[in-house]
Amino acid sequence: DDDRLVGVALTDGQRDIMLFTSAGKVIRFAEEEVRPMGRDSTGVRGIRLDATGRPDATGVFDIYVPPTPNDYTREPVVAFDGTNYLVAWEHQSNDGGGTTSILGVRLPQNATAAIEKEPIRITSANPVEARLTPSVAWDGSSYFVAWLSSRASAAGGLSVSHVFGTRVSKEGVPLDGEQAICNAF
Repeated sequence: DDDRLVGVALTDGQRDIMLFTSAGKVIRFAEEEVRPMGRDSTGVRGIRLDATGRPDATGVFDIYVPPTPNDYTREPVVAFDGTNYLVAWEHQSNDGGGTTSILGVRLPQNATAAIEKEPIRITSANPVEARLTPSVAWDGSSYFVAWLSSRASAAGGLSVSHVFGTRVSKEGVPLDGEQAICNAF
């Protein structure tokens, strides 16, 4: 069966959406037929699949619920180290300065509650430079989390973007700070 999530993307609200199952079934609907969920529905949710790729008895569960209506999440990603998952996401806060950072939690293989009481702060947050669209991988000894860092150029107009990353230990500790991976654009 080898089912997997192929991708998730924001749309402009004018698209047709298609959802597929491992049995070859598909549903297609216009986005405008879906009711808006608003900020109250933000957060990171999980669903555990059985060996056949179907949802198991656990059902849908919360991995992270933002503490205030001014905090919300986007772009969740996940990697597995053989024991735990590292779930990372873009965290946006509209309290005052409007900051964007990358946060994460570790989730045991057979549990629905994160190991950490508070999310791991993978990046810093400031109103000048946004940390966006994380990716995560496991290399056998540590996780690697990469993200796009974007800020307005000094002359205004176009944004200046760079790819940054850091290793995160199996224990959930960011190891390298924010390291530039690519600053060519």
